Amino acid sequence: ADSPPPAVPERPDSIGAHVADLTLDGAVTIVLEVPIGELAQWESARLSARPIHLQGRGYPLVGVRISGSYMGQVGCIDGVVDVGSTLATDVFRRLSEHFAVTLVLTGGSRRITRTIESDDLGPNAALCIESARGILARGEYPPEEFERARRALRAEPASIRLAPPEVTIASGAYQHIIGAREAVTALEHLERVSQKDTLARLLEVDGLPMAEYDAIRRRVLEGSLSHGLCAPRRFWRRLVASGLARDLEDYAHRLATNRAEHEGEEGDLDPEAAQEAWMAIHDLCRRKDIPPPPELCQALGLPEPAEPRAAPPQRRVVSGEIRSGEINSEPATPPPSSDPLDRRLRDPAQRLRAATEVLQGRASAEDLGQVIGALEEFPTGELLALLPDLNDLGLRAVPGLIAKLQSDRREVRQAAAILLGMSREPGAMQRLAEHLVCEPTTVWLDIARALGWFGTAAIRSLCQLLRQDMVAAQEQLSIDRVARALAEIAVAQDSGGDTQTGRDAVRALADAADPRVSTAARRALASLAEVTASGAQIRGEIPLSEVTEIRAFARSAYEAIMVPELEVEAEA
Repeated sequence: ADSPPPAVPERPDSIGAHVADLTLDGAVTIVLEVPIGELAQWESARLSARPIHLQGRGYPLVGVRISGSYMGQVGCIDGVVDVGSTLATDVFRRLSEHFAVTLVLTGGSRRITRTIESDDLGPNAALCIESARGILARGEYPPEEFERARRALRAEPASIRLAPPEVTIASGAYQHIIGAREAVTALEHLERVSQKDTLARLLEVDGLPMAEYDAIRRRVLEGSLSHGLCAPRRFWRRLVASGLARDLEDYAHRLATNRAEHEGEEGDLDPEAAQEAWMAIHDLCRRKDIPPPPELCQALGLPEPAEPRAAPPQRRVVSGEIRSGEINSEPATPPPSSDPLDRRLRDPAQRLRAATEVLQGRASAEDLGQVIGALEEFPTGELLALLPDLNDLGLRAVPGLIAKLQSDRREVRQAAAILLGMSREPGAMQRLAEHLVCEPTTVWLDIARALGWFGTAAIRSLCQLLRQDMVAAQEQLSIDRVARALAEIAVAQDSGGDTQTGRDAVRALADAADPRVSTAARRALASLAEVTASGAQIRGEIPLSEVTEIRAFARSAYEAIMVPELEVEAEA
């Protein structure tokens, strides 16, 4: 009888899945020995690399993932480093400056070297290590946990490691949004992508460049606005910050005008969806106490506003300011609890919601004072969640925040300093300058940074500090701290709208007759590089050089205020 044909060996679907050390040897490097049969495949494979922060294996893992594709087969090499080590700081500082990694593979007597780089993944690298450090700071991990997590990762095949997420978005998406229906689809997609866990996966595992996400978000928000479709609440601050509207009232009027213009045209929304679009604009107006635009009144049969609202007070605007609509809304329905506010603020189960209702509504001065007065009672996560709304209150919050510069709790003093700097209110500037020299902790660095937001307008107050009579030790401390504040002014993107730039103004002080002023100015000029790097670290542009509770809180505070997609939603 004929013998059966020999079995054809199955072709493997992977060219390998490995875990190696991520090291710094002149360049960020992964060195790995692979089976001789894989070496030629990796040598010819199309490679890509991205920074990673992997969760779900106990200990947070950070490093670089190299994926390879060879004749329909895929492979994965993960180079990892202990996030708690000083090596991780050095490696990720290099990656955040320019993302490039050298892969060195050996097999038998052969050795191959390949370099993979990207111009747009540096910010992702900074995000990965800071996110992992945040997790590390919240738990206790013995040293062996890192090795246990590595072993768990090593056991995963390439198909698992490279599996696509449930929700994703392609680079270059939504270059052109045609019609309201497509705008609705894009807006719903952006909402799903921007959920915290989903966005973290895309930026920290799948390598979606942060700049690309920003560009996609802007295109979608701009397209939805052009068709009169109100974005979800999480994007309202971002819309104003990106310049798509002057403030939320301007946003509401643009929405109503565009919705009325496109309603009923070919390709527009069906009647039910169009009604929902109008209701979304109405919800924006209700929440933010914005008089309904005429088009909205006509569409929903609302009464015309009795009289126009007084214009909000003008605020100084300088380059780089994150502006928002004023928060003065009055809920259309009573608050969900009739308990006195002070009782709700003392209840851990109710305090965040109670405070949010006050800050997002048209609060009386008394209610607002109670919330600001109770800030010490909020744990750090809840305190961070309140910062965006406190920032949006503008002038109304300034008196209470000035008082909080004297708080016994360090995080509250720090938050107050950051918010007062962003307010750019002249009354806050003098109090910040006074507190600069008496702050007992390194929160004084945040106060110096806050004074930098005021630009050259703060220089006079700082010089007056140095001209006061003081003992020698106090004088030296004052010179050091004023020097830092002057450096912050010098490196600011804009100096308060003055004709002189901040750097020129500080340089002029170096020749001042008062030796204390000239000394502070010269020290400021000598520290510009250090201060520039420190500001970039706090803003999240590069990794922190060292992690302390104070610096980590400052980083988290800026993220909470400036990155609304990641803020805590009290109504969730």
